[in-house]
Amino acid sequence: MKAHNETGRGSTAVTQFHPVTGEVVNQFAVYQPSYSDVLRFNSTNGDRRSPNSFDYVAERYDYPTGTEVTRNSSNKVIEERQGNLGQLFNLEEIEIPNLETSMYNSALSRLNEKARGSMDLSTSVLEYRQVLRMLNGAGSIRSYLGNTIRAATKKGRSPRGETTVKGLVRDAGGNWLQWKLGLAPLLADFQSAVKEVSTGVTLRLMRIKASASDPIVISALGNDVYDKISSTKISGKQGVSFHVQFRPTDQFDALRWASLNPIGWAWELIPLSFVLDWVYDVGGFIRDAETALAYNHTFDSGYVTYLRAVNGSVVTDGTLVIQGEGHRITCVSRMRYISFRRRVLGSWPFPRAPAFSAKLGSSQLLTSAALLAQLLKK
Repeated sequence: MKAHNETGRGSTAVTQFHPVTGEVVNQFAVYQPSYSDVLRFNSTNGDRRSPNSFDYVAERYDYPTGTEVTRNSSNKVIEERQGNLGQLFNLEEIEIPNLETSMYNSALSRLNEKARGSMDLSTSVLEYRQVLRMLNGAGSIRSYLGNTIRAATKKGRSPRGETTVKGLVRDAGGNWLQWKLGLAPLLADFQSAVKEVSTGVTLRLMRIKASASDPIVISALGNDVYDKISSTKISGKQGVSFHVQFRPTDQFDALRWASLNPIGWAWELIPLSFVLDWVYDVGGFIRDAETALAYNHTFDSGYVTYLRAVNGSVVTDGTLVIQGEGHRITCVSRMRYISFRRRVLGSWPFPRAPAFSAKLGSSQLLTSAALLAQLLKK
């Protein structure tokens, strides 16, 4: 593998026509950039046994190849180009999304869960009153199916206070919240506690790894005039992966049962703090920071890798009017981009400041709708 920075040149056959008679008046060839191929990497010296820091970037851009027919204001063909059309649009300026921070924090949270577990009885104890209030309404969940059958043929509101379809729809959000925010966390804590009791302490070195990835989809060139007549299909993935070797403590690990961070307790007790965590994961940052500080003495070695890789094509087929002349362009261009980095860790990884994330799954959307319904009922 040899680093390089190459730019190829291709020929374009140009034919020019008389704007009135349409006769060929000139023919010649021009040479324009046909591709750009860049490979660069950097590596620190290692012992050939342990991972070393490493950087690798490979870019390949095949510029548009096809035909371009130019007509004047009288709709007469005045020029035709066939072959390599050069840099009609700058492929290198296509913006590749970079969600490295969110991927880093997601992968780190999964790594910490493997090392520490996900149980946090301190928060559950502090919130027990709210949980009990939600569980007091669990009877509506048990009777929900029966009420649905009885209300199937009813409309509107019954004067006798019987269950109606409208009432069932209204109560559905409450039932979902009882499960999502009450029963589900309680069952998860119970399951984690049983698992923790049955798991023995291992004094040998342990190796754990965790990763997070997200797809990359690019459907436009950016703010470019050629977007109007181009179909851009570029896809790929980006991800972060942790590999850590550590030695678990031989003493009772209280952090596997509960958080000992008062800041974390205060955050979890803020009403609807979990909703803000969907956008800025403050709760996850606090817990991962606590893990990094508490588990650093068990750290032995490790590394983290970052990857961004995309490839695709841009198909251009249409007419643009530029300074009174019509340019009929039919061409195809392609691109490939790969970026890989590996960094050796000197301590237990610390989380990055939370990044904004607007991605909400079906569970969050259902919970949001249920919360809104409960607020509107009040």
